[in-house]
Amino acid sequence: MNEAKKSILVVDDESDTLELLRLILEKEGYSVREARNGKEALEGVQDRPDLVLLDVRMPKMSGLEFCKHVKEDNHYKQIPIILLSALARKEHIEQGLKVGAEEYLTKPFSRGKLIQLIKQYI
Repeated sequence: MNEAKKSILVVDDESDTLELLRLILEKEGYSVREARNGKEALEGVQDRPDLVLLDVRMPKMSGLEFCKHVKEDNHYKQIPIILLSALARKEHIEQGLKVGAEEYLTKPFSRGKLIQLIKQYI
Protein backbone atom coordinates (compact mmCIF):
# COMPACT_ATOMS: atom_id res chain seq x y z
CA MET A 1 0.00 0.00 0.00
CA ASN A 2 1.37 3.42 -0.97
CA GLU A 3 1.71 6.08 1.67
CA ALA A 4 -0.08 9.31 0.80
CA LYS A 5 2.17 12.13 -0.34
CA LYS A 6 2.96 14.69 2.32
CA SER A 7 1.53 18.09 1.41
CA ILE A 8 3.24 21.45 1.66
CA LEU A 9 1.55 24.82 1.35
CA VAL A 10 3.98 27.27 -0.27
CA VAL A 11 3.14 30.94 0.29
CA ASP A 12 5.01 33.65 -1.61
CA ASP A 13 3.99 36.64 -3.72
CA GLU A 14 6.86 36.08 -6.19
CA SER A 15 5.95 33.76 -9.09
CA ASP A 16 9.58 32.74 -9.67
CA THR A 17 9.98 31.67 -6.04
CA LEU A 18 6.73 29.69 -6.14
CA GLU A 19 7.83 27.92 -9.31
CA LEU A 20 11.29 27.12 -7.93
CA LEU A 21 9.89 25.75 -4.68
CA ARG A 22 7.26 23.70 -6.53
CA LEU A 23 9.97 22.10 -8.72
CA ILE A 24 12.20 21.31 -5.75
CA LEU A 25 9.41 19.90 -3.60
CA GLU A 26 7.68 17.86 -6.30
CA LYS A 27 11.04 16.32 -7.24
CA GLU A 28 11.30 15.25 -3.58
CA GLY A 29 7.86 13.64 -3.78
CA TYR A 30 5.75 16.23 -1.97
CA SER A 31 2.31 17.43 -2.99
CA VAL A 32 2.42 21.24 -3.35
CA ARG A 33 -0.32 23.84 -2.97
CA GLU A 34 0.37 27.52 -3.54
CA ALA A 35 -0.88 30.81 -2.12
CA ARG A 36 0.28 34.31 -3.08
CA ASN A 37 -0.44 36.10 0.21
CA GLY A 38 -1.39 35.47 3.81
CA LYS A 39 -5.13 35.75 3.14
CA GLU A 40 -4.97 33.01 0.47
CA ALA A 41 -2.81 30.98 2.83
CA LEU A 42 -5.53 31.09 5.51
CA GLU A 43 -7.81 29.34 3.03
CA GLY A 44 -5.08 26.85 2.10
CA VAL A 45 -4.31 25.93 5.69
CA GLN A 46 -7.89 24.70 6.13
CA ASP A 47 -6.85 21.67 4.06
CA ARG A 48 -4.38 20.87 6.85
CA PRO A 49 -1.07 20.68 4.97
CA ASP A 50 1.75 18.78 6.65
CA LEU A 51 3.94 21.91 6.56
CA VAL A 52 3.84 25.56 5.44
CA LEU A 53 6.72 27.35 3.69
CA LEU A 54 6.02 31.02 4.16
CA ASP A 55 7.47 34.28 2.85
CA VAL A 56 7.53 37.15 5.36
CA ARG A 57 6.87 40.21 3.17
CA MET A 58 3.63 39.85 1.20
CA PRO A 59 0.59 41.96 0.32
CA LYS A 60 -2.77 41.72 2.15
CA MET A 61 -1.33 39.83 5.15
CA SER A 62 2.33 39.37 6.00
CA GLY A 63 3.85 36.02 6.76
CA LEU A 64 4.32 37.08 10.37
CA GLU A 65 0.62 37.95 10.72
CA PHE A 66 -0.35 34.64 9.12
CA CYS A 67 2.01 32.67 11.36
CA LYS A 68 0.72 34.37 14.51
CA HIS A 69 -2.88 33.74 13.47
CA VAL A 70 -2.28 30.04 12.74
CA LYS A 71 -0.27 29.39 15.90
CA GLU A 72 -3.04 30.93 18.03
CA ASP A 73 -5.68 28.64 16.47
CA ASN A 74 -6.05 25.28 18.24
CA HIS A 75 -7.14 23.58 14.99
CA TYR A 76 -3.96 24.50 13.10
CA LYS A 77 -1.23 25.40 15.59
CA GLN A 78 0.46 21.99 15.27
CA ILE A 79 1.21 22.59 11.55
CA PRO A 80 4.94 23.36 11.26
CA ILE A 81 5.82 26.67 9.61
CA ILE A 82 9.16 27.48 8.03
CA LEU A 83 9.65 31.14 7.17
CA LEU A 84 11.62 31.93 4.00
CA SER A 85 12.74 35.53 3.73
CA ALA A 86 15.33 37.87 2.32
CA LEU A 87 15.08 39.73 5.65
CA ALA A 88 18.15 38.31 7.32
CA ARG A 89 18.93 40.56 10.28
CA LYS A 90 18.93 39.03 13.74
CA GLU A 91 15.81 40.95 14.81
CA HIS A 92 13.87 39.66 11.77
CA ILE A 93 14.75 36.08 12.62
CA GLU A 94 13.89 36.58 16.30
CA GLN A 95 10.55 38.16 15.37
CA GLY A 96 9.70 35.22 13.08
CA LEU A 97 10.46 32.68 15.78
CA LYS A 98 8.59 34.75 18.38
CA VAL A 99 5.32 34.54 16.40
CA GLY A 100 5.63 30.76 16.35
CA ALA A 101 7.57 29.66 13.26
CA GLU A 102 9.59 26.51 13.79
CA GLU A 103 12.41 27.74 11.56
CA TYR A 104 13.55 30.86 9.71
CA LEU A 105 15.51 30.27 6.51
CA THR A 106 17.01 33.23 4.67
CA LYS A 107 16.92 33.72 0.89
CA PRO A 108 18.81 32.76 -1.11
CA PHE A 109 18.51 29.37 0.54
CA SER A 110 20.33 26.10 0.04
CA ARG A 111 18.16 23.38 -1.50
CA GLY A 112 19.82 20.84 0.79
CA LYS A 113 19.14 22.87 3.93
CA LEU A 114 15.51 23.40 2.89
CA ILE A 115 14.92 19.68 2.34
CA GLN A 116 16.71 18.85 5.60
CA LEU A 117 14.41 21.20 7.55
CA ILE A 118 11.28 19.87 5.87
CA LYS A 119 12.23 16.28 6.66
CA GLN A 120 12.92 17.31 10.25
CA TYR A 121 9.30 18.46 10.67
CA ILE A 122 7.29 16.00 8.53
